[in-house]
Amino acid sequence: MQDPFAGPGYDQFKKKILALTSLDLDIYRQPQLQRRLQSLLKKNGVSTFDGYFQLLLNNPQARLDFKSDITINTTEFFRDTDQFERLRTTFFPEFVERSSRDLRFWSAGCSVGAEAYTLAIMMREYFPQATFSLLATDIDRDVIKTARQGTFKPSEIQDVPEPLFKKYFRQRGDRYEVIETIKQAVVFHTGNLLRDPFDWGFDLISCRNVMIYFTQEAKDLLYQKFQHALKPNGVLFVGSSEMILNPVTFGFESAGPFFYRKTQF
Repeated sequence: MQDPFAGPGYDQFKKKILALTSLDLDIYRQPQLQRRLQSLLKKNGVSTFDGYFQLLLNNPQARLDFKSDITINTTEFFRDTDQFERLRTTFFPEFVERSSRDLRFWSAGCSVGAEAYTLAIMMREYFPQATFSLLATDIDRDVIKTARQGTFKPSEIQDVPEPLFKKYFRQRGDRYEVIETIKQAVVFHTGNLLRDPFDWGFDLISCRNVMIYFTQEAKDLLYQKFQHALKPNGVLFVGSSEMILNPVTFGFESAGPFFYRKTQF
């Protein structure tokens, strides 16, 4: 069987995908990306990228599956519990103490919203006196529509502490829905992290398990953009496999595993 990644067909496919979905496949590390694409070709019974693109054009479900597989829309409430406990006991109290105005949080690459809603629940529960705004963005419009609904599978909420589960969720058939006050605390928008300009003045930016498959060049660009978007002493929260090797290069200092603080100047 001919290698589908050899020749101009793959390059043309990437250009067409960018026009169709706004996904730039060149920002992903190619070995991992190509494994995922090979799996998708096999799953859909096609052997060429031209054939696969025609399927994506004409089959909305195949298009949804493609975007979900490429952007890795995996998310859970309180994923990596110890890290959220550190937010609760260390960083959130710092933010509340030093701020004289609304706190600003951003879940970048929010997927279906579990992490953004987790942050909102934590603030409502543990710092009810604080006012805050919470932005959540993702490149996938369909994912954002799902996030706004605020309903989740049991597997996505399995790490929610029981008292918080009883207080902030309601059962809806075989799914669970966050209560309306938590939904209203999060503003969801589509956004392209690499292409779009960022807002600024954030106390916390959470971008977890988003950059893991990006090229180093794409990661470096995002570190710079996140640094500019944070307040002085603001915090960047990354995934467990996304350590910044030389944070000072980008205007950060380590604040413990998975957390980076913007330096004052």
